[in-house]
Amino acid sequence: CISDWIGVIKGFTFQGNSTPAARITDQKAMELGACYSWVIEDCTFNNFDKAVEIYFGLNCTLANLRISQQTHTGILGRHGNWTGASVNNSAFNANRIEKCRIYNGDNSYTSLHLLGADQTVVKECISEGFNPQYNFVYDENSCTGVVTNTFENIWLESNGGQITPNTGFYIKFRNSMFLKNIQRVHPN
Repeated sequence: CISDWIGVIKGFTFQGNSTPAARITDQKAMELGACYSWVIEDCTFNNFDKAVEIYFGLNCTLANLRISQQTHTGILGRHGNWTGASVNNSAFNANRIEKCRIYNGDNSYTSLHLLGADQTVVKECISEGFNPQYNFVYDENSCTGVVTNTFENIWLESNGGQITPNTGFYIKFRNSMFLKNIQRVHPN
């Protein structure tokens, strides 16, 4: 994907068939690797185990996505996992995830999982539906090169489901993590 062109995915609806009662492990709508400045916007993802996965995304934008009833993870942004890739040479850097709504399926893991990400901004996103184990997960994955990430204007509105209570944020990070204007209703 990293080349002299920019991929734009806009206005699509993706329909899966993974449900809490009949989970299809690793069913994905989109799995991308080594993407520079890609834009994914105005798309809908229904009933997948994992809706969107991006490995080694640089300066990408995920905007106005509607993810419903995922059975594991709504969005995964992480370092590369292919031969020769590591968290220190293929991190998920300088990306924007904004105005996304993730309606969690019952017994899901998380709305958003960032693994080895740096300079990533998550803004004006909603995690709702059934309780996931975590609404948002950030793990630096022992990367020494990640220095800052931001979650801003986040709305958490999930309750019920098999996992009660859930955790709003799971953060494993040794540097600067900015959490601004986090709103939670239905606290456990």
